[in-house]
Amino acid sequence: MPSPGLIDAYFKTERAKHHLEELRAGIAYFCKSQSYVIATEDDVEQGLYKITVRFNEPHVWLYLIAGDVFHNLRSALDHAVYRLAKESFPYPEWTQFPILETDTPGNRKRFRNYVRGLDSEEVHRVATALRKTRRYALTGTHAMGAEQNVQHR
Repeated sequence: MPSPGLIDAYFKTERAKHHLEELRAGIAYFCKSQSYVIATEDDVEQGLYKITVRFNEPHVWLYLIAGDVFHNLRSALDHAVYRLAKESFPYPEWTQFPILETDTPGNRKRFRNYVRGLDSEEVHRVATALRKTRRYALTGTHAMGAEQNVQHR
């Protein structure tokens, strides 16, 4: 069980695991069901034998469950950063876990703002915890120079 300050992030992650299990089961069921139709046709005039494969769309629930997985994981990241920032600021409304695609001056500024109030060790701790899951790649923190770009207390 995590520390009391990170309990919300823990529960969000546990909920994401539940949704992931549900998603895997739904995908397995879809793959075992008639997820495609094969049709054949003789085209005597052109001397062709045509084979058409039509894939059925998965049920919309699979898309919704996948969205729930990502939403809960993102919320867990945001909860963790918020709780760490709350140790320095009473209501750190600006915080979120920084997920940025590229290393640009504008993104560096956003990064510093998102983790304002966290020292470099705290940012590193969140990134390390995520890497340990091995399922979710985290590439932005070191590329964005996390250790150099956070506000130190």
